[in-house]
Amino acid sequence: MDRMSELSTPPSAIVVGLVSPGDEPLKLPGVRLPVIGLPLDVASSETLFETIERAGVEDLDAAMPVLVLPTDFSDADIEQLQRRLAAWAPLAKQTGMLIHASGVPATALLLAASRIGLMPVRMPFSPDANRHTARWWLMEPQPYRIRLATLDDHDALKDSYTETVPEHLRPSAPDLATLTQEAPDGQLVLETETGLSADIHSLRIDGTDALSDTNSHTVLTRHNPDGRTTLITSGAATRLAQSYGWGTQLYDFMLVYAACVQNVTEIAVVTHCVDFPRHGEMTYEEYMARRDANGALLDPMLRYHEDRGATIVGIVPNYRPDDIDNGRRGVLVVYTPENILIRKTQRRQKPASDEPVRLHQARRVISHLVLGVLGSANASHYKTDATFESLGIDSLKLETLRQQIKQAFRCDIDPPFFHRNPTADAVMESLVTAKGGDAEPVA
Repeated sequence: MDRMSELSTPPSAIVVGLVSPGDEPLKLPGVRLPVIGLPLDVASSETLFETIERAGVEDLDAAMPVLVLPTDFSDADIEQLQRRLAAWAPLAKQTGMLIHASGVPATALLLAASRIGLMPVRMPFSPDANRHTARWWLMEPQPYRIRLATLDDHDALKDSYTETVPEHLRPSAPDLATLTQEAPDGQLVLETETGLSADIHSLRIDGTDALSDTNSHTVLTRHNPDGRTTLITSGAATRLAQSYGWGTQLYDFMLVYAACVQNVTEIAVVTHCVDFPRHGEMTYEEYMARRDANGALLDPMLRYHEDRGATIVGIVPNYRPDDIDNGRRGVLVVYTPENILIRKTQRRQKPASDEPVRLHQARRVISHLVLGVLGSANASHYKTDATFESLGIDSLKLETLRQQIKQAFRCDIDPPFFHRNPTADAVMESLVTAKGGDAEPVA
């Protein structure tokens, strides 16, 4: 139970939901906190809270739920699984929720949890384990939900594609409808209380060799429901969602979800180099391989994928017929399910130093980094109290900023960080005050 050290808010008690809790007090190896066993099925969250209070737990917000799900799971149990998670989810607001689900298909658990706003943070996994029914999942609540897409969702997100995706990279409405009908399990949307904020689409193909004689307009004809390769084809997010990092979080969820699908052996994306037009002195191959002083790929899009464990495989000629800036080329990147899930087993990075960050230091470093991602053409718009949305900082630039902050302050910055801190001022104050950000910035 050393997973307790993963939590941003240490629990004061452990509340275990079991099918048959029994009458004897529960004891968990290595856990010195009070452990309370309760029936997994409760009438409501209110009933659950009352039961925990009667057991003597005073601080309900600091009580961590641990659910032990039945091993005899079937497809008919999905609605019951979601009801169980929904009843216990309010207890996870501060501590997150640890779920033991050895009998539940990983994809079913991910979809049931994400529909109520619980997102996977970490899962113990090894190459010898069955990734389709992984045992332990650490979930944390987020201010959004993820679910399978429907045909009605495309009209709601049409403006997002127009605003944030270059015309030559946009999928057509008929293509999105075809994907939703023919590959319904591969289309996801992210929604909040105010509506849809992002989507992402995929299909299955018979290996990446199937891409050699097709392009972005015709690749749907290569869909095979039993294909061993999941190909992520497109996605979009509203400007607000991009400024919060939600587009990136949906992409990361898709990677984990696709990695848990039965018989899938690789996840592929045909992407493009976003900054190649600014480096006309290099050939395309030279630019793809170019790295900065820290060893990171120079192109932000390729770096985005490599940071997530992808292998940059090479050029797919003529894959994007309308992308003149990239010579109609696509760039194939490939993830393995094992690599995606193994990265989910890695512990959150602890600060490398206990020295406090001074506000003037944070102001200097953060302003420098934000101005860097804005570029000289937009530097005049920068104000420390301006939202990242108003500055036009999209998902890719925000991810670059997140990685630079992690490196500069030697601390972990989780993807939801920018939803909590949507301005440079908020980022500075968070780094000064947060427990995870009390490291001296690198000169």
